[in-house]
Amino acid sequence: MRKWILLIVGVVIISLVMGVIGARSEAYRYATEWVKRSLEVRQMLGEITDVGFFPKHYSVGSTSSYEYARFAFSVTGTKGKATVYIQLQKDSGNWRVVSAKLNETELSKLE
Repeated sequence: MRKWILLIVGVVIISLVMGVIGARSEAYRYATEWVKRSLEVRQMLGEITDVGFFPKHYSVGSTSSYEYARFAFSVTGTKGKATVYIQLQKDSGNWRVVSAKLNETELSKLE
Protein backbone atom coordinates (compact mmCIF):
# COMPACT_ATOMS: atom_id res chain seq x y z
CA MET A 1 0.00 0.00 0.00
CA ARG A 2 2.80 2.41 0.88
CA LYS A 3 4.44 1.84 -2.53
CA TRP A 4 1.22 2.87 -4.28
CA ILE A 5 0.98 6.05 -2.23
CA LEU A 6 4.61 6.93 -3.06
CA LEU A 7 3.97 6.19 -6.72
CA ILE A 8 0.91 8.44 -6.79
CA VAL A 9 2.77 11.23 -4.98
CA GLY A 10 5.64 10.88 -7.46
CA VAL A 11 3.29 11.12 -10.43
CA VAL A 12 1.62 14.22 -8.96
CA ILE A 13 4.99 15.90 -8.36
CA ILE A 14 6.20 15.10 -11.88
CA SER A 15 2.93 16.46 -13.30
CA LEU A 16 3.31 19.70 -11.34
CA VAL A 17 6.91 20.14 -12.47
CA MET A 18 5.94 19.55 -16.10
CA GLY A 19 3.10 22.05 -15.70
CA VAL A 20 5.48 24.68 -14.37
CA ILE A 21 7.93 24.04 -17.22
CA GLY A 22 5.12 24.25 -19.79
CA ALA A 23 3.60 27.31 -18.18
CA ARG A 24 6.83 29.24 -18.10
CA SER A 25 8.11 28.22 -21.49
CA GLU A 26 9.13 30.74 -24.11
CA ALA A 27 6.01 29.87 -26.12
CA TYR A 28 3.68 30.44 -23.15
CA ARG A 29 5.28 33.78 -22.37
CA TYR A 30 4.87 34.78 -26.03
CA ALA A 31 1.21 33.70 -26.00
CA THR A 32 0.35 35.63 -22.84
CA GLU A 33 2.15 38.75 -24.06
CA TRP A 34 0.35 38.52 -27.41
CA VAL A 35 -3.00 38.35 -25.62
CA LYS A 36 -2.14 41.35 -23.43
CA ARG A 37 -1.27 43.37 -26.57
CA SER A 38 -4.31 42.27 -28.58
CA LEU A 39 -6.65 45.16 -29.30
CA GLU A 40 -9.50 42.68 -29.87
CA VAL A 41 -9.02 41.07 -26.47
CA ARG A 42 -8.91 44.46 -24.77
CA GLN A 43 -12.06 45.56 -26.63
CA MET A 44 -13.89 42.47 -25.36
CA LEU A 45 -12.45 42.22 -21.84
CA GLY A 46 -11.21 45.72 -21.07
CA GLU A 47 -7.72 46.30 -19.74
CA ILE A 48 -6.13 42.97 -18.89
CA THR A 49 -5.69 42.57 -15.14
CA ASP A 50 -4.66 38.91 -14.95
CA VAL A 51 -3.47 36.10 -17.19
CA GLY A 52 -3.49 32.54 -15.90
CA PHE A 53 -0.20 31.47 -14.30
CA PHE A 54 -0.75 27.88 -15.46
CA PRO A 55 -2.39 26.95 -18.74
CA LYS A 56 -5.57 24.88 -18.39
CA HIS A 57 -4.37 22.75 -21.30
CA TYR A 58 -1.22 22.73 -23.33
CA SER A 59 0.76 20.71 -25.81
CA VAL A 60 4.18 21.49 -27.18
CA GLY A 61 6.05 19.62 -29.90
CA SER A 62 7.92 19.79 -33.13
CA THR A 63 8.04 18.47 -36.65
CA SER A 64 11.03 18.30 -38.93
CA SER A 65 10.48 21.90 -40.03
CA TYR A 66 8.95 23.81 -37.10
CA GLU A 67 7.99 23.82 -33.40
CA TYR A 68 4.41 24.26 -32.25
CA ALA A 69 2.55 24.99 -29.04
CA ARG A 70 -1.13 25.05 -28.11
CA PHE A 71 -2.44 26.61 -24.93
CA ALA A 72 -5.74 27.31 -23.22
CA PHE A 73 -5.58 29.77 -20.35
CA SER A 74 -7.81 32.20 -18.49
CA VAL A 75 -7.66 35.94 -19.00
CA THR A 76 -9.33 38.51 -16.78
CA GLY A 77 -9.99 42.09 -17.78
CA THR A 78 -11.88 45.03 -16.31
CA LYS A 79 -15.02 43.97 -18.27
CA GLY A 80 -14.93 40.23 -17.58
CA LYS A 81 -13.15 36.89 -17.79
CA ALA A 82 -12.65 34.45 -20.68
CA THR A 83 -10.58 31.53 -21.87
CA VAL A 84 -8.03 32.00 -24.64
CA TYR A 85 -7.27 29.13 -27.00
CA ILE A 86 -4.11 29.87 -28.93
CA GLN A 87 -1.88 27.95 -31.30
CA LEU A 88 1.67 29.08 -32.04
CA GLN A 89 4.28 28.01 -34.52
CA LYS A 90 8.01 28.69 -34.42
CA ASP A 91 9.88 28.72 -37.67
CA SER A 92 13.01 30.70 -38.53
CA GLY A 93 13.55 31.25 -34.80
CA ASN A 94 10.39 33.30 -34.15
CA TRP A 95 7.07 32.37 -32.60
CA ARG A 96 3.91 33.49 -34.40
CA VAL A 97 0.22 33.04 -33.74
CA VAL A 98 -1.41 30.55 -36.09
CA SER A 99 -4.90 30.74 -34.55
CA ALA A 100 -6.50 32.32 -31.51
CA LYS A 101 -9.95 32.31 -29.94
CA LEU A 102 -11.43 34.14 -27.00
CA ASN A 103 -14.04 31.68 -25.74
CA GLU A 104 -15.72 30.85 -29.07
CA THR A 105 -14.82 34.08 -30.92
CA GLU A 106 -12.04 33.78 -33.49
CA LEU A 107 -9.42 36.50 -33.12
CA SER A 108 -7.45 38.11 -35.89
CA LYS A 109 -3.75 37.28 -35.79
CA LEU A 110 -2.63 40.84 -36.44
CA GLU A 111 -0.24 42.09 -33.81
